Amino acid sequence: MVDYKIIIIIIFLLAFLLWVFLPGKGIYYKIKKSKLNKERILLEDALKFIFDCEYKDNICTLESISDNLQIDTKDAEELVGRLENLGLTGENPKDIKLTSQGKEYAVKIIRIHRIWERYLAEETGMDEINWHKEADKVEHFITPDMANAIASKLGNPVYDPHGDPIPTEKGEIPVYRGKELNEFDEGDSLIITHLEDEPPVIYSQLVAMGLFPGMHIFILEKDRSKIKILIDNEERILANAIAESVTVIAAHKKIKQKKYNRLSDLKLGETAVVTGISPASRGMERRRFMDLGIVPGTKITPLLVSPGGDPVAYDILDTEIAFRKKQAEKILVKKVS
Repeated sequence: MVDYKIIIIIIFLLAFLLWVFLPGKGIYYKIKKSKLNKERILLEDALKFIFDCEYKDNICTLESISDNLQIDTKDAEELVGRLENLGLTGENPKDIKLTSQGKEYAVKIIRIHRIWERYLAEETGMDEINWHKEADKVEHFITPDMANAIASKLGNPVYDPHGDPIPTEKGEIPVYRGKELNEFDEGDSLIITHLEDEPPVIYSQLVAMGLFPGMHIFILEKDRSKIKILIDNEERILANAIAESVTVIAAHKKIKQKKYNRLSDLKLGETAVVTGISPASRGMERRRFMDLGIVPGTKITPLLVSPGGDPVAYDILDTEIAFRKKQAEKILVKKVS
Protein backbone atom coordinates (compact mmCIF):
# COMPACT_ATOMS: atom_id res chain seq x y z
CA MET A 1 0.00 0.00 0.00
CA VAL A 2 1.30 3.41 -0.99
CA ASP A 3 2.02 5.73 1.91
CA TYR A 4 0.89 9.12 0.54
CA LYS A 5 2.24 10.97 3.56
CA ILE A 6 5.78 9.88 2.70
CA ILE A 7 5.30 10.87 -0.96
CA ILE A 8 4.02 14.32 0.07
CA ILE A 9 6.99 14.77 2.44
CA ILE A 10 9.41 13.75 -0.35
CA ILE A 11 7.75 16.21 -2.79
CA PHE A 12 7.96 19.04 -0.27
CA LEU A 13 11.58 18.13 0.49
CA LEU A 14 12.48 18.17 -3.22
CA ALA A 15 10.67 21.48 -3.69
CA PHE A 16 12.56 22.94 -0.72
CA LEU A 17 15.91 21.73 -2.11
CA LEU A 18 15.10 23.27 -5.51
CA TRP A 19 14.07 26.55 -3.83
CA VAL A 20 17.40 26.65 -2.01
CA PHE A 21 19.85 25.17 -4.51
CA LEU A 22 18.34 25.62 -8.01
CA PRO A 23 21.35 26.77 -10.13
CA GLY A 24 21.22 30.50 -10.78
CA LYS A 25 17.79 30.97 -9.18
CA GLY A 26 17.84 29.26 -5.79
CA ILE A 27 18.10 31.23 -2.56
CA TYR A 28 21.63 29.91 -1.98
CA TYR A 29 22.84 31.31 -5.30
CA LYS A 30 21.02 34.61 -4.72
CA ILE A 31 22.70 35.01 -1.33
CA LYS A 32 26.05 34.09 -2.86
CA LYS A 33 25.51 36.60 -5.70
CA SER A 34 24.49 39.29 -3.20
CA LYS A 35 27.66 38.67 -1.18
CA LEU A 36 29.81 38.85 -4.31
CA ASN A 37 28.11 42.11 -5.33
CA LYS A 38 28.78 43.61 -1.89
CA GLU A 39 32.44 42.61 -2.12
CA ARG A 40 32.72 44.10 -5.62
CA ILE A 41 31.04 47.33 -4.53
CA LEU A 42 33.45 47.66 -1.59
CA LEU A 43 36.39 47.01 -3.90
CA GLU A 44 35.23 49.64 -6.40
CA ASP A 45 34.58 52.19 -3.65
CA ALA A 46 38.13 51.64 -2.42
CA LEU A 47 39.49 52.19 -5.94
CA LYS A 48 37.57 55.47 -6.21
CA PHE A 49 38.92 56.70 -2.89
CA ILE A 50 42.52 55.78 -3.68
CA PHE A 51 42.23 57.52 -7.07
CA ASP A 52 40.83 60.64 -5.39
CA CYS A 53 43.78 60.69 -2.97
CA GLU A 54 46.26 60.49 -5.84
CA TYR A 55 44.33 63.05 -7.89
CA LYS A 56 44.47 65.57 -5.04
CA ASP A 57 48.05 64.63 -4.11
CA ASN A 58 47.05 63.21 -0.72
CA ILE A 59 48.67 60.20 0.94
CA CYS A 60 46.36 57.16 1.07
CA THR A 61 46.78 54.80 4.03
CA LEU A 62 44.93 51.84 5.50
CA GLU A 63 43.54 54.18 8.16
CA SER A 64 42.17 56.67 5.62
CA ILE A 65 40.55 53.85 3.63
CA SER A 66 39.06 52.49 6.85
CA ASP A 67 37.60 55.92 7.73
CA ASN A 68 36.24 56.60 4.25
CA LEU A 69 34.60 53.20 3.74
CA GLN A 70 33.54 52.95 7.39
CA ILE A 71 35.15 49.57 7.94
CA ASP A 72 37.65 48.52 10.60
CA THR A 73 41.39 48.56 9.89
CA LYS A 74 41.63 44.75 9.68
CA ASP A 75 38.96 44.66 6.95
CA ALA A 76 40.72 47.54 5.18
CA GLU A 77 43.96 45.57 5.27
CA GLU A 78 42.27 42.51 3.76
CA LEU A 79 40.63 44.68 1.11
CA VAL A 80 43.92 46.29 0.10
CA GLY A 81 45.47 42.81 0.00
CA ARG A 82 42.81 41.72 -2.50
CA LEU A 83 43.43 44.82 -4.61
CA GLU A 84 47.15 44.08 -4.59
CA ASN A 85 46.59 40.43 -5.57
CA LEU A 86 44.40 41.60 -8.46
CA GLY A 87 47.18 43.87 -9.66
CA LEU A 88 45.16 47.03 -8.99
CA THR A 89 47.40 48.61 -6.31
CA GLY A 90 51.08 48.72 -5.41
CA GLU A 91 52.72 47.12 -2.38
CA ASN A 92 53.36 50.15 -0.11
CA PRO A 93 50.73 50.14 2.73
CA LYS A 94 51.91 53.56 3.98
CA ASP A 95 51.16 55.26 0.65
CA ILE A 96 48.76 53.12 -1.36
CA LYS A 97 48.73 53.92 -5.07
CA LEU A 98 46.93 52.44 -8.06
CA THR A 99 48.59 50.58 -10.87
CA SER A 100 47.76 51.58 -14.44
CA GLN A 101 45.15 48.82 -14.46
CA GLY A 102 43.73 50.07 -11.16
CA LYS A 103 43.50 53.65 -12.47
CA GLU A 104 41.68 52.49 -15.59
CA TYR A 105 39.15 50.60 -13.46
CA ALA A 106 38.68 53.52 -11.02
CA VAL A 107 38.20 56.11 -13.78
CA LYS A 108 35.53 53.95 -15.39
CA ILE A 109 33.49 53.92 -12.15
CA ILE A 110 34.07 57.64 -11.55
CA ARG A 111 32.89 58.50 -15.07
CA ILE A 112 29.66 56.53 -14.58
CA HIS A 113 29.07 58.13 -11.16
CA ARG A 114 29.52 61.70 -12.36
CA ILE A 115 27.48 61.22 -15.54
CA TRP A 116 24.63 59.83 -13.46
CA GLU A 117 24.83 62.78 -11.05
CA ARG A 118 24.60 65.13 -14.03
CA TYR A 119 21.63 63.16 -15.33
CA LEU A 120 19.85 63.44 -11.97
CA ALA A 121 20.55 67.20 -11.89
CA GLU A 122 19.42 67.89 -15.46
CA GLU A 123 16.66 65.39 -16.14
CA THR A 124 14.91 64.73 -12.83
CA GLY A 125 13.39 66.74 -10.02
CA MET A 126 15.43 64.96 -7.37
CA ASP A 127 16.72 67.13 -4.53
CA GLU A 128 20.43 67.85 -4.94
CA ILE A 129 21.16 66.50 -1.48
CA ASN A 130 20.37 63.00 -2.83
CA TRP A 131 22.33 63.10 -6.12
CA HIS A 132 25.55 61.66 -4.71
CA LYS A 133 23.84 58.93 -2.68
CA GLU A 134 21.78 57.75 -5.66
CA ALA A 135 24.80 57.81 -7.98
CA ASP A 136 26.70 55.69 -5.44
CA LYS A 137 23.99 53.03 -5.76
CA VAL A 138 23.79 53.05 -9.56
CA GLU A 139 27.46 53.37 -10.53
CA HIS A 140 28.19 49.69 -9.86
CA PHE A 141 25.48 48.40 -12.19
CA ILE A 142 25.52 50.71 -15.23
CA THR A 143 27.73 49.57 -18.10
CA PRO A 144 30.16 51.99 -19.80
CA ASP A 145 28.04 51.81 -22.97
CA MET A 146 24.94 52.86 -21.04
CA ALA A 147 26.89 55.72 -19.44
CA ASN A 148 28.13 56.85 -22.86
CA ALA A 149 24.55 56.90 -24.18
CA ILE A 150 23.40 59.01 -21.23
CA ALA A 151 26.36 61.39 -21.68
CA SER A 152 25.54 61.77 -25.37
CA LYS A 153 21.91 62.63 -24.52
CA LEU A 154 23.18 65.30 -22.09
CA GLY A 155 25.54 66.79 -24.69
CA ASN A 156 28.68 65.12 -23.30
CA PRO A 157 29.07 67.35 -20.22
CA VAL A 158 32.59 68.09 -18.94
CA TYR A 159 31.73 68.57 -15.26
CA ASP A 160 29.28 67.03 -12.82
CA PRO A 161 26.91 69.34 -10.85
CA HIS A 162 29.38 69.60 -7.95
CA GLY A 163 32.18 70.86 -10.19
CA ASP A 164 34.11 67.58 -10.51
CA PRO A 165 35.49 66.86 -14.00
CA ILE A 166 33.90 63.93 -15.85
CA PRO A 167 36.55 61.62 -17.36
CA THR A 168 36.29 61.13 -21.13
CA GLU A 169 35.49 57.78 -22.76
CA LYS A 170 39.25 57.28 -23.13
CA GLY A 171 39.78 57.86 -19.42
CA GLU A 172 41.30 61.32 -19.76
CA ILE A 173 40.75 63.72 -16.87
CA PRO A 174 42.11 67.27 -16.41
CA VAL A 175 44.70 68.06 -13.76
CA TYR A 176 43.24 68.91 -10.35
CA ARG A 177 42.98 72.65 -9.80
CA GLY A 178 42.03 74.84 -6.89
CA LYS A 179 42.60 74.93 -3.15
CA GLU A 180 40.39 74.79 -0.09
CA LEU A 181 38.69 78.09 0.72
CA ASN A 182 40.41 78.39 4.09
CA GLU A 183 43.84 78.46 2.39
CA PHE A 184 43.13 81.95 1.04
CA ASP A 185 43.31 85.30 2.86
CA GLU A 186 41.19 88.34 3.59
CA GLY A 187 40.62 90.50 0.52
CA ASP A 188 40.92 87.62 -1.98
CA SER A 189 38.42 87.45 -4.85
CA LEU A 190 37.66 83.83 -5.71
CA ILE A 191 35.58 81.53 -7.91
CA ILE A 192 34.09 78.31 -6.54
CA THR A 193 35.16 75.32 -8.66
CA HIS A 194 33.90 72.45 -6.51
CA LEU A 195 31.69 71.64 -3.53
CA GLU A 196 32.48 68.42 -1.67
CA ASP A 197 29.30 66.35 -1.44
CA GLU A 198 30.41 64.24 1.52
CA PRO A 199 29.52 64.14 4.33
CA PRO A 200 25.89 64.99 3.50
CA VAL A 201 25.42 67.09 6.65
CA ILE A 202 28.09 69.57 5.49
CA TYR A 203 26.98 69.54 1.85
CA SER A 204 23.42 70.34 2.92
CA GLN A 205 24.72 73.44 4.74
CA LEU A 206 26.58 74.58 1.61
CA VAL A 207 23.40 74.14 -0.43
CA ALA A 208 21.35 76.02 2.17
CA MET A 209 23.80 78.94 1.88
CA GLY A 210 23.18 79.07 -1.86
CA LEU A 211 26.73 78.13 -2.87
CA PHE A 212 27.37 76.46 -6.24
CA PRO A 213 30.29 75.95 -8.66
CA GLY A 214 31.05 79.02 -10.76
CA MET A 215 29.93 81.46 -8.05
CA HIS A 216 32.11 84.50 -7.32
CA ILE A 217 32.92 85.15 -3.65
CA PHE A 218 35.03 87.63 -1.68
CA ILE A 219 36.72 86.97 1.69
CA LEU A 220 35.85 89.71 4.16
CA GLU A 221 37.32 88.33 7.38
CA LYS A 222 39.18 85.24 8.51
CA ASP A 223 40.27 83.86 11.89
CA ARG A 224 41.19 80.48 13.34
CA SER A 225 37.63 79.18 13.53
CA LYS A 226 35.65 80.77 10.70
CA ILE A 227 35.63 82.72 7.43
CA LYS A 228 33.26 85.53 6.52
CA ILE A 229 32.57 85.80 2.78
CA LEU A 230 30.53 88.11 0.56
CA ILE A 231 28.09 86.63 -1.97
CA ASP A 232 25.86 88.92 -4.05
CA ASN A 233 26.52 91.65 -1.47
CA GLU A 234 25.29 89.36 1.31
CA GLU A 235 27.55 88.12 4.10
CA ARG A 236 27.89 84.44 4.92
CA ILE A 237 29.92 82.90 7.76
CA LEU A 238 31.48 79.47 7.27
CA ALA A 239 33.12 77.42 10.02
CA ASN A 240 36.54 76.10 8.97
CA ALA A 241 35.19 72.55 8.86
CA ILE A 242 32.69 73.69 6.23
CA ALA A 243 35.15 75.91 4.33
CA GLU A 244 37.36 72.82 3.84
CA SER A 245 34.62 71.40 1.59
CA VAL A 246 34.71 74.40 -0.78
CA THR A 247 37.36 74.38 -3.51
CA VAL A 248 38.15 77.72 -5.15
CA ILE A 249 40.57 79.39 -7.55
CA ALA A 250 41.73 83.00 -7.54
CA ALA A 251 39.74 85.31 -9.81
CA HIS A 252 41.83 87.08 -12.47
CA LYS A 253 40.61 90.44 -11.23
CA LYS A 254 38.70 91.82 -8.29
CA ILE A 255 35.06 90.89 -8.60
CA LYS A 256 32.48 93.64 -8.46
CA GLN A 257 29.72 92.35 -6.28
CA LYS A 258 26.33 92.95 -7.85
CA LYS A 259 23.19 92.91 -5.74
CA TYR A 260 20.38 90.90 -7.26
CA ASN A 261 16.75 91.27 -6.28
CA ARG A 262 15.04 87.93 -6.06
CA LEU A 263 11.38 87.21 -6.66
CA SER A 264 11.08 86.11 -3.02
CA ASP A 265 12.04 89.70 -1.94
CA LEU A 266 8.96 91.31 -3.53
CA LYS A 267 6.07 92.48 -1.40
CA LEU A 268 2.42 92.07 -2.40
CA GLY A 269 1.54 94.43 -5.22
CA GLU A 270 5.15 95.24 -6.19
CA THR A 271 5.93 94.70 -9.85
CA ALA A 272 9.29 93.58 -11.20
CA VAL A 273 10.83 92.49 -14.47
CA VAL A 274 12.61 89.15 -14.72
CA THR A 275 16.34 89.62 -15.37
CA GLY A 276 17.36 85.98 -15.28
CA ILE A 277 17.38 82.65 -13.48
CA SER A 278 20.03 81.80 -10.89
CA PRO A 279 22.65 79.24 -12.03
CA ALA A 280 21.64 77.26 -8.96
CA SER A 281 18.48 76.30 -10.88
CA ARG A 282 19.15 73.38 -13.20
CA GLY A 283 17.51 70.81 -15.41
CA MET A 284 13.76 70.28 -15.21
CA GLU A 285 13.20 73.16 -12.77
CA ARG A 286 14.96 75.62 -15.09
CA ARG A 287 13.02 74.37 -18.12
CA ARG A 288 9.74 74.64 -16.18
CA PHE A 289 10.50 78.26 -15.27
CA MET A 290 11.09 79.07 -18.93
CA ASP A 291 7.94 77.22 -20.02
CA LEU A 292 5.97 79.38 -17.58
CA GLY A 293 7.35 82.54 -19.16
CA ILE A 294 10.13 83.24 -16.66
CA VAL A 295 12.45 84.87 -19.20
CA PRO A 296 14.20 88.29 -19.21
CA GLY A 297 11.68 91.10 -19.66
CA THR A 298 8.62 89.32 -18.28
CA LYS A 299 6.69 91.35 -15.72
CA ILE A 300 5.71 89.59 -12.51
CA THR A 301 3.70 90.69 -9.45
CA PRO A 302 2.97 88.84 -6.18
CA LEU A 303 -0.81 88.69 -5.65
CA LEU A 304 -1.57 86.39 -2.74
CA VAL A 305 0.27 84.76 0.15
CA SER A 306 -0.94 81.44 1.56
CA PRO A 307 -1.90 81.37 5.26
CA GLY A 308 1.42 79.71 6.13
CA GLY A 309 3.40 82.26 4.11
CA ASP A 310 4.52 79.70 1.51
CA PRO A 311 3.76 79.37 -1.40
CA VAL A 312 2.97 82.76 -2.95
CA ALA A 313 0.76 83.30 -6.01
CA TYR A 314 2.16 85.59 -8.74
CA ASP A 315 0.67 87.26 -11.79
CA ILE A 316 2.75 86.16 -14.80
CA LEU A 317 1.46 87.00 -18.27
CA ASP A 318 -2.12 87.38 -16.89
CA THR A 319 -1.92 83.94 -15.29
CA GLU A 320 -1.77 83.16 -11.57
CA ILE A 321 1.14 80.83 -10.78
CA ALA A 322 2.29 79.76 -7.30
CA PHE A 323 5.96 79.36 -6.36
CA ARG A 324 7.45 78.22 -3.09
CA LYS A 325 10.06 80.48 -1.50
CA LYS A 326 12.84 78.03 -2.41
CA GLN A 327 11.85 78.39 -6.08
CA ALA A 328 11.23 82.17 -5.95
CA GLU A 329 14.74 82.71 -4.57
CA LYS A 330 16.15 81.40 -7.86
CA ILE A 331 14.30 83.92 -10.04
CA LEU A 332 16.23 87.18 -10.42
CA VAL A 333 14.22 90.36 -10.92
CA LYS A 334 14.49 94.15 -11.11
CA LYS A 335 11.81 96.22 -9.42
CA VAL A 336 9.87 98.69 -11.58
CA SER A 337 7.62 101.54 -10.55
